[in-house]
Amino acid sequence: MSRTMATKTQIISLGALLCAAALLWPETALASDGLPADGLLNRVADNFIQNVQNYSAPIAAAAERLFWMLLSCAIVVTGAKMIFKQGDPSSFAAVMVRLILTTGVFYFLLKNGARISASVIDSMIEVSGHYSVGPSELLDITFNTTKQLHMAISKSLAALPAALVMNLLIAVYSLIMFLVTIRYITLYISAYVFCTLGVFVLGFGAFGYTRVMAVSYLKTVLSLALQLMTMIIICNIGFQVLNDLSTAIAELDKPLTFQDAGVVLFTSLFLMVLCSSLPRLVGSLVCVNPATGTLSFNVPGLPKITPSR
Repeated sequence: MSRTMATKTQIISLGALLCAAALLWPETALASDGLPADGLLNRVADNFIQNVQNYSAPIAAAAERLFWMLLSCAIVVTGAKMIFKQGDPSSFAAVMVRLILTTGVFYFLLKNGARISASVIDSMIEVSGHYSVGPSELLDITFNTTKQLHMAISKSLAALPAALVMNLLIAVYSLIMFLVTIRYITLYISAYVFCTLGVFVLGFGAFGYTRVMAVSYLKTVLSLALQLMTMIIICNIGFQVLNDLSTAIAELDKPLTFQDAGVVLFTSLFLMVLCSSLPRLVGSLVCVNPATGTLSFNVPGLPKITPSR
């Protein structure tokens, strides 16, 4: 009885994910919408994603072979269970119809999973707005702010020890912004690469005992899409804040102080902490309990909420 309820819960969970994917599935190709065209780092990221797609055909072929192999095992196991249970023809027909329908759903996901996943990620990026900030833009604002700080230090005629400390603060700021940029581009590339390489797991959808692995692919795609959307929003806001700081530093009519340099450093630290924690928090809103296969909602600091069966 418990296994039947768990199977029903998995089917309901899969149906909810399919509905969400259908709502978020525009008519787009597997290629990403892309970062802003300007910027070498943005072109490198898009070129990396396009090259990864060269492996999509062999991975899909291997997944399809695995799918049909596991489907054969599923048919044998189902037939053996019906024989030992000595079921009547009507129950046997019901089991076979359910097997055929489930097989059709997961085979559709196998053939179109990569495009659906990429479209879901594209849609979540569009939800965050028509952004104009990519990794290259973050590097540009970092270099621009660093340049403005160095110019302000040279104009302030500060003592040598004070100038050295300020230059050290600027170096720390640059390092922090480099880490933020690396995290941004890593999450962006990982989301689209996962759509291509993770298709192999959909081959496990043919067998009931391994089907949870195929469902987890869709849930992970949704989690990555939420994380990338959050990262883009944070970087958009951070870009505007740093741009305003850079303009304010350029317009300073007084010597640069440790307080001014500290504000810039604090802003970069705050941005790094947000980029490290908030996307992961939003992505963890939808997760799966591996032991039961039930859909659960987990917010750190709050008790876990699991729908009752």
